[in-house]
Amino acid sequence: MTSSKCDISHPLFEILGNETRRILLRLIACEKNYGNRLAQIMGLSSQAIHRHLKYMQNPMEDMGSIIKESLRTRHSYSGFKGAEATIYEINKKLYLSFGIFPNLMHVKIYDIDELPEIDKELHLAPQPQAIPSKLQKLLDRKIDPDLLDKTIIQPILETSTESEEASAIIAHLLKKIKAKVESLNNRLAFHEKAIAAILSEKNIIMELLNEIMEKEGLDFMERLLLRNYICTGEQCFTDISQIFDKDEEELQKQLEQLFIKKKWNLENNTQESLDNKNNEKANKHATKINKENKATL
Repeated sequence: MTSSKCDISHPLFEILGNETRRILLRLIACEKNYGNRLAQIMGLSSQAIHRHLKYMQNPMEDMGSIIKESLRTRHSYSGFKGAEATIYEINKKLYLSFGIFPNLMHVKIYDIDELPEIDKELHLAPQPQAIPSKLQKLLDRKIDPDLLDKTIIQPILETSTESEEASAIIAHLLKKIKAKVESLNNRLAFHEKAIAAILSEKNIIMELLNEIMEKEGLDFMERLLLRNYICTGEQCFTDISQIFDKDEEELQKQLEQLFIKKKWNLENNTQESLDNKNNEKANKHATKINKENKATL
């Protein structure tokens, strides 16, 4: 399984293309929830909500489903327990990078769980290193925000929230959480701006490509194939075949014919080949001048 996808026909876009499903995802991402409760929140029928939930449980190619269900004992907002019911939660950690510019469209879907280990170290918070055992220790020590998880919060939840001690601890943790979230938001903003800058540079390069294609008089399909081949490599044949319902091999042959017609060599050794030819020309020119000089003498 690969860690990223760039296929614009990916099922994730079908999910995100519906406003109801986008709202459902946002609600479920905030917290696990029951279908009937989600229907009440959104003011829609239970049948309609469960139809969307069922749709989002379909596997997204090799990435699995975006949500999953499990049976849990139902709890009301007031805390009363009820019968066992189906609860829905997010099943995947996905990051969608999407950009539209005058000369390109950038699409990447990252499956965070499938990223290389080095990427996990960069993007995911460290695992908890220690668990305080008593409430007073939580109050007295400076808690690293990276250590916050349910194992730390649980002792507080089991204590009466009316006690001043528990209230002080919760306030302390909320401040820590707020500070950590603000720090992460700043990091996200920095990296998103960096991505935007890179895509802007890519857009300028693609503008140059458009000028070359126009000068060469390429037709629409030739431009489409060449532009996508430069942007995505071999993946372009899959993407375009899905858009236009054409055979991938046919599209590949069409691009190869364009390269043959234009005498273009886009292999990795193209620059090395050009450099060698230029060197040969320079050597021949130098040899010719030497012979002319000798003849003059």
